Amino acid sequence: MAVSTNIAGQLKSFKTVYWAMAVSQVILGTACYVLISTGMLGKPDYSLALMLQKVALILIPSMMALGYFLFKYQLSRLDPKLPLDDKLKRYLALVLVRGALFEFAFLFCCVAALVTNVLLFLWIAPVVFFVFLLLRPVPEGIATDLQLSQADSNKLTKA
Repeated sequence: MAVSTNIAGQLKSFKTVYWAMAVSQVILGTACYVLISTGMLGKPDYSLALMLQKVALILIPSMMALGYFLFKYQLSRLDPKLPLDDKLKRYLALVLVRGALFEFAFLFCCVAALVTNVLLFLWIAPVVFFVFLLLRPVPEGIATDLQLSQADSNKLTKA
């Protein structure tokens, strides 16, 4: 019973941290939108926006790709003989790194929008946010990613 309680606690931690990251993105994106659309920050700076658009074309997909492929690479290096608790701890660390890189791309969109007062950057942010949400840790995805046995998979779904 203690093992399943620990697994349930780890899954709860996964969800709490991931949803906290998601909520912070929504709050930041909404605040940026309100500040820019109400004109509280002044007039748009289109010359700076043009330069930041070029940076965004490279930076945003790069951060998202780096997060995804770094996650997959580190996941492939995970020892399949580890106990489920240890696998989940390492998986959480990998999820946090991937989430942080996705959140960096989202943050760049918001900062670029605030600096330039141009809403165009906030049109990109929801794409990053939805990919972030699609890759949230759920028991079925965790079992697939970690290539768990049926017994370990059942522990995850019951927790």
